[in-house]
Amino acid sequence: MTYRKAIAVLLLVVPTATFAGSQTVLSTLQQTPLTAYEAGKSRLESLAMIVEIAGSKKKDVPKFDVIEKNGLLGVEVTGSEKASKMSDSYCHKKLQKLNQTFDTNRIPKILWPSLNKEQSSKVMNELFITLTMTAKENSSFSLSCTKTLAQLIK
Repeated sequence: MTYRKAIAVLLLVVPTATFAGSQTVLSTLQQTPLTAYEAGKSRLESLAMIVEIAGSKKKDVPKFDVIEKNGLLGVEVTGSEKASKMSDSYCHKKLQKLNQTFDTNRIPKILWPSLNKEQSSKVMNELFITLTMTAKENSSFSLSCTKTLAQLIK
């Protein structure tokens, strides 16, 4: 058998043998149940990625990561700032600005459209934003502040 014929036979036999006795990855995934929590978390990760990509043309774009902490779900926004500006009050003002920019009141219904009004209100206490700033002049100096979405809208 020539080299070309051997390769042709392998190309025909291997895929058939591979798929004949096993399921594809996609068919396995289609059979795996997805919880409402996981779906919402996935939507939050997508939103964080979209926000990060949308700002990627700007200088010093913060990084957005979805995190779980103490049974709560949130987004950590990490960026850099001049050390002279960094303080607890400045951190909380920046959180308020994030709240205004992203209209956090709508986030529960975006993540879980099936929630009723009462559930949406309650989950605002279980979703949070953490802002972590690192000094531009000294990367070992950082400051963080956290608020739930309910605290941000008060």
